[in-house]
Amino acid sequence: MRSVGSAYAAVADGLGCFFATMLNNVINGLTGNEEEGKPSWLSQNINSGRFDYFYWLLTVLGMINFLFFAKRYKYRKMSHPWRAWVDFNPVLRRDSRGRRKKNWVVGAGGMGHGQDSN
Repeated sequence: MRSVGSAYAAVADGLGCFFATMLNNVINGLTGNEEEGKPSWLSQNINSGRFDYFYWLLTVLGMINFLFFAKRYKYRKMSHPWRAWVDFNPVLRRDSRGRRKKNWVVGAGGMGHGQDSN
């Protein structure tokens, strides 16, 4: 499973670099005109380039991405919202009968025995 995760991360990094290069080429092609002497937003000369426009474009693209996924998110109803925290907290687990168990964790404030509490 670790190798699948590493492979997925490598593919995601590669695709991210590919799309960033594509975006840079499109911005250079659309905003710069060497014949008229108009520099691109991503000019090598920081005094003539307009990096602020480029970062505003990235902000708008990020907001579109956020709104797209926020719109598609489906909320799930939970019968007891506090129960999810208790079930996953190693200190406050419950046994099959619903009673609390003392499952002490190293560094959780003491050394316990990990048996059921009555």
